[in-house]
Amino acid sequence: MSQSRSSAIYTRLLALYPREIKHGHRSEMLQNFDDLERASSSTIALWLVLGRDLVTSVGTQVIQSVFGGERTFARQARIVATVLVLVVAIALFRHDEKEPLILAVCGGYAIGWISGWWGKRAVVVLALLGIAVSAITHQRFLLSVCYGCTLGWGGGWVGKRRTIRRWLTRGV
Repeated sequence: MSQSRSSAIYTRLLALYPREIKHGHRSEMLQNFDDLERASSSTIALWLVLGRDLVTSVGTQVIQSVFGGERTFARQARIVATVLVLVVAIALFRHDEKEPLILAVCGGYAIGWISGWWGKRAVVVLALLGIAVSAITHQRFLLSVCYGCTLGWGGGWVGKRRTIRRWLTRGV
């Protein structure tokens, strides 16, 4: 039986995966593709499923290779900084009344994330109080900063806890 055009393309796309995955799972991935191709109602439906899978898988691998595998403060800070820079860049191109609020949320998030990573509970308590005060006084800028800080604190705290749990389970 000859190889279909879709199968030939998929075989070429497997080159995007890291070497470890290709060597360990290539034949299994090709078999899964053949099964999926036989079960698909159309070539378009097949490639929609595969496109989503490839973008997710390859994107995850690229991000992991760029930002590193193990969760450390520096690696997580790079991820947070990258996302915040992208959000700030998008906000700067908006040129509307929400731009300062988006920047305030980003600034608050950065402060909250760092304090959450280092376990400074006082910062989140102050941020929650700030949210209450800004809700009463209708100060949207203060609300934005405090909201970002609260979200960031949660993200930093969770990131740190996952790192500690991983260290404990490895026995480090």
